[in-house]
Amino acid sequence: MAEPSLREEAARRGIEHGYFDGAGDWCEADDATLRALLEALGPEVAAEAERVEPGSIDIPGQCHLPAVLADGGKAWGLSIQLYGLRSRHNWGIGDFGDLAILAERAARAGAAALQLNPLHALFTARPARCSPYSPSSRRMLNPLYIDISAVPELALSATAQRYLGHARFGARLAALRAAPGVDYAGVAALKLPLLRLLFGEFMDRHAAANSPRFREFVAFREQGGQALEDFALFEALDARLARSHPGGWPEWPAALRDRDHAACREFAERYPLEVLYPVYLQWLARCQLQQAQERARAAGMAIGLMADLAVGVDRIGADAWCDQEVLALDAEIGAPPDAFAAEGQAWGLPPWRPQVLDARNFAPWRDLLSANMMGLGGLRIDHIIGCERQFWVPRGCSGREGAYVRYSRDALLDVLADCSWQHRCLVIGEDLGTVPEGFSERLAGLSILSTRVVRFERYPDGLFRRPQTYPSLASACAGTHDLPPLAAWLEPQMPSSSDSEEIQLLEAALADAGLAPDSDAVEDRIAAVHGFLAATPCCLVLVQLEDVLAVREPANQPGTGPEQPNWQRKYPVDLACLNEQPAWLATATLLGRAGRAVSRG
Repeated sequence: MAEPSLREEAARRGIEHGYFDGAGDWCEADDATLRALLEALGPEVAAEAERVEPGSIDIPGQCHLPAVLADGGKAWGLSIQLYGLRSRHNWGIGDFGDLAILAERAARAGAAALQLNPLHALFTARPARCSPYSPSSRRMLNPLYIDISAVPELALSATAQRYLGHARFGARLAALRAAPGVDYAGVAALKLPLLRLLFGEFMDRHAAANSPRFREFVAFREQGGQALEDFALFEALDARLARSHPGGWPEWPAALRDRDHAACREFAERYPLEVLYPVYLQWLARCQLQQAQERARAAGMAIGLMADLAVGVDRIGADAWCDQEVLALDAEIGAPPDAFAAEGQAWGLPPWRPQVLDARNFAPWRDLLSANMMGLGGLRIDHIIGCERQFWVPRGCSGREGAYVRYSRDALLDVLADCSWQHRCLVIGEDLGTVPEGFSERLAGLSILSTRVVRFERYPDGLFRRPQTYPSLASACAGTHDLPPLAAWLEPQMPSSSDSEEIQLLEAALADAGLAPDSDAVEDRIAAVHGFLAATPCCLVLVQLEDVLAVREPANQPGTGPEQPNWQRKYPVDLACLNEQPAWLATATLLGRAGRAVSRG
């Protein structure tokens, strides 16, 4: 039991003194945990002067709902892992060119949206760190997604053409395309040198002449402001220091750990092109992403591309270096013990300090949302419950040694609604797990779509909830990136008694809804689950491309390490052949029919 003064101080600072685990048992936080979290939380911060945020507008107190979902409308979308797309032109990793093509094909099949994995910037100098949910920066994009064939400088560079024409290059590219998974290091080794050549071509041809293309680049850089400049400086420094300092910026020379130190300014002045190069990559990535959205909308996609906002960033990444005050670097976001993780979870992602967010008038949150909503149709927010409270674990400890820390929920959600209207961006909240009392109602009041996963929607006795009981203001789906795809769930290779019982309960729910599969074939059983989703009143139904193609391997297996190819698996079908897949056509027909029926009302 914590000593009274320690307990009182923790409560005053928003640290809860215990939690309920997955079994419903109360776990009291001990003195060591409370002290460690108070230390990680850091001192209280004086509020900045009140300011008017640029672009702030009067809003109706709710998030934006696109017309296709308003007034009882219903639509469907496809959920994909962009890196996993196969095509005859990409370089071993799905790119923004693939994205545009897939968006057009999905739009023609009747999809209103294309949900993406997080596109956040990872580690250019450390490509093996490939989890999109442990990024270097949540405000910037991953340059490995750039479609090099669409970069205008490519056709102008004789050096680049020689690079592409080399036999050794052709063999390496063929191997990367044929590989069953994404070889991030191999892709980076092939793509980044050529992108550097194209940057040189760009500067030689456009900078001195101050061409229209160069002026567009300058405008992008100016719009990116200090955040873009800081990120570019970090990228340049990390490129220099990654090999000698494998632990990242916390191991850099002391002067370079401080963004505002004179040594950082001197580096930028001495190596201006090294700092400008990451800006060029961000410009290319942002332009190509925007072009993919424009092509999706032009093809008839009512919502278009939907981004995914990860819950945090890696502590050795750019965002942590750029703003060390806002992050509690001695804590990790995690989860209490439950049936999936007996010791709880600690994800290695430092949480935001709530007192710093409050003092800054929530500007970091607003800036983050704007960077991810800009030009897109929707944003999924991973672990949106973090707007009310996050489970903090002292760095290096197990999830059992954590506690919840409270945030200014209403203010954070109001900023979310404001940004949603400014960018006309749909918001989906991933509100799975233990939901605090009143939180779901607050989301619904703001027109934020809840996330409803079939396998988690149960009555107290364990039976699957029937489709008519689902809420309308929700996104319904069969699974998530952390769960086995439907093919593996419905037809496990080594079924246990619990697996068999769960499948029987699901089959009963399908039969009760008049959706029993046509046969025992896994494809028909997957189609029945998709029909179940379509039968719910949820305004948006999302199906995973993995399930359309009956893939068995998950994108990610939580709790595993390098022994599993997490975030590397490719889809088994080339993008050019997708329209030939019977399951693709059947899924589009099924979900399109359900959407039109509800829309006609």
